[in-house]
Amino acid sequence: MSVDYLLNLYELYRTAWDSRDWQRFRSTLHPAYVFTVCGEPMGEIAETIGWSVRLRAAFPDFRQDVRARYPAEHALIVEAVASGTTNGIPPALALPPPPPGRRLHLPYVKVFRFEDGLIREDRQYHDTVTFLRQLYPGGGGGA
Repeated sequence: MSVDYLLNLYELYRTAWDSRDWQRFRSTLHPAYVFTVCGEPMGEIAETIGWSVRLRAAFPDFRQDVRARYPAEHALIVEAVASGTTNGIPPALALPPPPPGRRLHLPYVKVFRFEDGLIREDRQYHDTVTFLRQLYPGGGGGA
């Protein structure tokens, strides 16, 4: 796959996710797609969309600021910063509701692997302690 192809597919994936167009998002994913966060499997396509819907509900103003993209033959590494404001909805099933109005500013890295012209793996890495400290003052994040 060409670098241009990978970058264009990533942009389609990212803009579909940003606009919550889950059908278009799904069209960028390999049938055997797997999503992991900090080494923990989040699931396949349906579970990933569910995770995304929860995250977007918890941060209605969620924003991704892509800082750099590093393409290779069958992979792409993306550096970005996530930001948003909590509204009191838990951002994940295992977390309690955070206080409304907490600001998130979280640098993260994604590693994408491509297969058959689609995204086969999406591995995301961020500092979970930073995430929890920003959302739960006094360490009430349960981690």
